[in-house]
Amino acid sequence: MAAADIVGAGSAVVGALGGIFFASKDAKERRQLEEKIAKLTLDQQKELATKQLEVQTDLEKMRILYQYLAVVKNNDALAVLDKKKYTSYIILGTGLIALGIVIIIARKQNANG
Repeated sequence: MAAADIVGAGSAVVGALGGIFFASKDAKERRQLEEKIAKLTLDQQKELATKQLEVQTDLEKMRILYQYLAVVKNNDALAVLDKKKYTSYIILGTGLIALGIVIIIARKQNANG
């Protein structure tokens, strides 16, 4: 076995043990929380559920707001690109017209000269 393989295996073992430790800690905290909620009266449980829904609703409102702002920003960027595209077409068209006028004037001078 190479040294890198041994280090990799050791890291995996440490990670697994750490995950088990934190999972058991989270499970203990979750169990304690469930016990505290069970001790609440029915009205208190309803109030808690309502507050949780309000928070979720506020989070949903924020998510929708950020999505809307992202769409508006994207539309503004597209409008700027379209404006630049049309500006380029106008400049190109003006240049072609000027070139045509120069060619016509040059031919008339060659024909007269």
